[in-house]
Amino acid sequence: MSNLLTSLDFISQMRAAAVGERDVDGVSFGEQLADDGWTPEKIQDIQKEVLKDLRIEHGNPLPEKIRLAVQTFLSTTLAGFSHRLFADSRHVKNEISSDRDSLFTSFSKLGSWSCNIDGEEFNGDESFQAMHGAGRTDAINSRDDMLERVHPDDVAKIVDATSQLLTSDAPLDIEYRVMLPKGEVQHLNMQAELARDSSGSASRIIGICRDATATVRLRTQLEGLSRLDPLTGILNRRGLRSSIKHEVERRKINKTDIQALFIDLDDFKRINDVYGHSTGDEVLRNVSSIIGDAVRDTDHVARLGGDEFMVLLPDTDRVAATFVAEKLFAMLSTAVVAERFPHIRIGLSMGLVSANKEDEGVADFVERTERALHSAKRLGKGRIIHEDNLFTTVSDQRLNAEDMVKLLREPSSFFALRQPIIDLKDRSVAGYELLTRSSCPGMHSPEDFLQFAKDVGIVNLVDMNAFKACTRATRTLRPAQACHINILPSSLEYHMAEEILRMLPQGERLSNVCLELSEKELVQKPELFAEMLQKLRAAGLKIALDDVGNGFSSLETMLLVRPEVVKIDRALVSKISQRQEQRTMLFNLMQMVAPWNAIIVAEGVEEEEDFEVLQELGVDYAQGYLFGLPEPLEE
Repeated sequence: MSNLLTSLDFISQMRAAAVGERDVDGVSFGEQLADDGWTPEKIQDIQKEVLKDLRIEHGNPLPEKIRLAVQTFLSTTLAGFSHRLFADSRHVKNEISSDRDSLFTSFSKLGSWSCNIDGEEFNGDESFQAMHGAGRTDAINSRDDMLERVHPDDVAKIVDATSQLLTSDAPLDIEYRVMLPKGEVQHLNMQAELARDSSGSASRIIGICRDATATVRLRTQLEGLSRLDPLTGILNRRGLRSSIKHEVERRKINKTDIQALFIDLDDFKRINDVYGHSTGDEVLRNVSSIIGDAVRDTDHVARLGGDEFMVLLPDTDRVAATFVAEKLFAMLSTAVVAERFPHIRIGLSMGLVSANKEDEGVADFVERTERALHSAKRLGKGRIIHEDNLFTTVSDQRLNAEDMVKLLREPSSFFALRQPIIDLKDRSVAGYELLTRSSCPGMHSPEDFLQFAKDVGIVNLVDMNAFKACTRATRTLRPAQACHINILPSSLEYHMAEEILRMLPQGERLSNVCLELSEKELVQKPELFAEMLQKLRAAGLKIALDDVGNGFSSLETMLLVRPEVVKIDRALVSKISQRQEQRTMLFNLMQMVAPWNAIIVAEGVEEEEDFEVLQELGVDYAQGYLFGLPEPLEE
C-alpha cells in the first residue's frame, strides 16, 4: 500500500462500521495496518478512544446493533492483522511475535489461524494451539491435524462450513467441540473469511477462535431455567411444549395414547386477597409438590400461569388417566396447603383431554389442549370434565357441538375490537389492529373459536365471518390510519382475490390496509398462495406475517411471503430487556428481512424496559398492554 494509514483513518473506519454508514472490509484493513507498521498498543489505544466516544454518543452499554457491528469490525481487523504478521513467520522477529501475543490478549484472548485453500499449509498462533490442546511438540500444522482434535460429531459441521465458505464465499461462523488430552471437552467459536490476492482470487482462509465453553454452559443453564416456573420449580409453558413435542414423537414409535389433565384452582384470588400473596405463593408451591409426588416420574407436571396446572400422562389410556384425575382431586381437596393457616382448603376443577390421533402433531395438540383448558374453566367448580363434555354454558345448560356450529356459522356472532399500533420514535398511534371476538359461550377468543371450527371442519367459514366483522369495522377508523386485519393463509387459498378485495374498503383507504397471516398455519399450495398475494399487492394491499418468533417460524414461509410487515411474537419480545439470547435472535431476524425493507412490529410489549430495548434495536412499531388494552370501536 502506498498511502500509510493514520489514526484518523482507523477512527473513521471503526465509526463507519459501528453506525452502518458503509461496509468495511476488516480483513483487508487489518492487513494494511500490519503492512504500515502499526503496533498492537497503537491499535488498542485508538480502539479504546473510539469506544469511549461511541458510549458518550449512544449510551453505555452500547445499543445491541452498534455493539455487534463493532465486535465484527474488531474481529475481522484482528484476523487480517495477525494473518499478515505470521504469513511469513520464518522471517518474523521475536519482538513482532511478542507484539502479536499482546494484541491477542487485548482482544479477549482470541486465537488466530490461517491456511491455504487445500489446508496443507496451516498456521495457528499459540492461543489457537492451546485451545485445541496442542503444544510446541505436537503443533497443528494442517487442517487434518486440527480435525483430529475436534469432537467426532462436529467434524462434518466444520467440513461442511468450510466447503460453503469456498463455494459461496459465505463467512464461516460456527461452534464446535474439542477433545482435550485429559478427556475434557472445550467449546470453541470459529469465524473465518477468504483472503484474496491482488487479482481477486481466493488465496487463503483466515480466521479467529474464541473459547465459548463458559458461554455454552451458561446458555445450557439458562435454557434449562427458561423451561421452569421460578415459583414452583416445575415446568412452565415453554417447558411443557418441549415435553409435549418429545412425547408426541415418542408415541409414533410405541403407538400408545397420551392424556392431558388440566387443573384450575377455584377462587384462588380469594386466598391472595384474604391471606396475602405470600400465602398464595405457598399454596401454589404445595399444590405443585402434591401433584408431583402423586404421579409417575415419567409424567410431566407444569404450571401454565396463575393457578392453572397441567399434567401430561404419556403411555396412558383414558381409564387410567381418569383414575389419576380422581386421585389428585381427592388429595388436593383435603390437603393442608398453608402451614400458618391449616384450615385453608382449596377447590379445583379439572379437564381431561386425549391425544390419541396418530396423525396429530405437537402444534395441533398444544392448541387443542389450551382451548380445552379455557373451555373447562367455564363449566363450574369442583368437577372433573372430560373433553367430550366441554361445550356447556356457564349456567350449566347443555350446549352440544351442533349448537356451537350453528352459532359460529352466523356472521352476527362476531364483533371487532381495536388495539393501537405505536410508532417507537415518538409513541404516537400509527394505526390499529382489528381483533375479532365471538359472542358464543366459551368461544370468545380466536384461539378458541378457530380451533373448534378446525376440529369440526368449518374453519374457513368461521374465519371469513371474523374477517367480515373487521372489514365492517374499518369505516370507524380515519382514512389515513393503518388498519391491520387477520386472515388465515388457508382462507386466502380457498377464496378468490376478487372476493377478498370486495370486502375491503375501496379507494385511498385500501392502501392503508394490511392483511396479517399467521405463521402457525402452514401454506398448503405455495404456487397458488403466491399468485393470490401478487393480486392483492397489485390492488394496493400490504401483507404482514404474524407470530414470527413463536417457535413455528420457518425460513421457507418468510421467503415465500416476503412480507412488507413482520410482526414479532410476544414470546420473543417479553422480558427482552433481561435476556441477551432474545436480543440476538431479534437482531438476526431483523437482518434477515432487511433486504426487502420489511417493517418490524413487536407484539406483547408490557414493560417500559422492553420498550427501550426495542428502540435501541431499531424496531419500527409496537403493540401491547403498555400502550392500552383492546378497546371497543368508536362509532
